[in-house]
Amino acid sequence: MEFLDSINAQIAIGLTEVSVLARSEWAHWAQSRGFQSITGRSVGGLKTTALLLCRADLIERRSEFSITQSRLSPRGVGGWLELQSARMIHPEVGSIRIAGTYCYGSYQEALKSVRRRQDPRYIVGGDWNLIRSESGRGGPEDWAGTAFDWVHSNTDFTEVVPTRTDGTRGPIDTWHVGARDARQLDHVFADKPTAAQTAVSIVDVNDDTGALSDHRLVTARLGAQ
Repeated sequence: MEFLDSINAQIAIGLTEVSVLARSEWAHWAQSRGFQSITGRSVGGLKTTALLLCRADLIERRSEFSITQSRLSPRGVGGWLELQSARMIHPEVGSIRIAGTYCYGSYQEALKSVRRRQDPRYIVGGDWNLIRSESGRGGPEDWAGTAFDWVHSNTDFTEVVPTRTDGTRGPIDTWHVGARDARQLDHVFADKPTAAQTAVSIVDVNDDTGALSDHRLVTARLGAQ
């Protein structure tokens, strides 16, 4: 929580794999800082959930929604979708639906759920479990490639590709950073005009023990030129 306090100009914060026992603590943290917590439910037997923390004064009334779905397999939970969202008045781009997601095998439903609200602008980010690898390593690239092709061909979303420290744009490993199977699983998608005004960057969040997160933080700055 202290790490999030160090990030300036926050409009919305998406969190995944939050212990269900910590939901009330996060709600208190959010309220004390002028945020509203939009909370998911635990998926199947998982004891974690996802949260979207939004600036309460910028949320359009009664625009919030939350989805929790699971797909069972013979071995247990075979896929899931957690998505929380609200329509907000952004100081630079105006009315926009902002969403956070944690999903596995449910990216199509996540994007369709955001678009069903028919908002003029929209952006959704989170842990999609869709693989891009900074170094070309990391497993089933064809599966992820098919997913990104589907997004391009069947929706009006576009991926906001991260900006690297040297100013170029391309995949940046966000999970298992430094390991042989490092890869980018966390992505931001938006409508094309919003994507053109958004800069995505990747921030290291691990503390000295490495216990804070096994992912890097993905930040999206709207209104960027």
